[in-house]
Amino acid sequence: MFKFSLAAAPVACPAPADGAWHGRQPHHAHHGDAGHGHHPPSPQHLAGAFPLSMADLGAQVRIVALRGGAGLDRRMTEMGLNIGAQVRVLQQQGGGLVVMRGESRFALGGGMAHRVMVTPV
Repeated sequence: MFKFSLAAAPVACPAPADGAWHGRQPHHAHHGDAGHGHHPPSPQHLAGAFPLSMADLGAQVRIVALRGGAGLDRRMTEMGLNIGAQVRVLQQQGGGLVVMRGESRFALGGGMAHRVMVTPV
């Protein structure tokens, strides 16, 4: 009988040193976690980006990248906080914060907020 564990060690998927993907898919796309429809952000797209955890109280920002792997990507997308979404920082407490998108509010822990890259709107 086989035993399977849902907890797997994270697998790193570094970008090529020259920044060009040469037709390759990001790690999660070729391991069955496709469906998010985005490609790695270009360096120009990340210009001026910083972690959501560093955004000022009341700041309106746009999510430009998720740096936590496929699990974070899936969880954020399920909450509606996907790449391109605009959010406003409502509260900051410790490392965590509360953001608002439309009429919905979301509480994010400091670890998660630090892996969400944003730019000012």
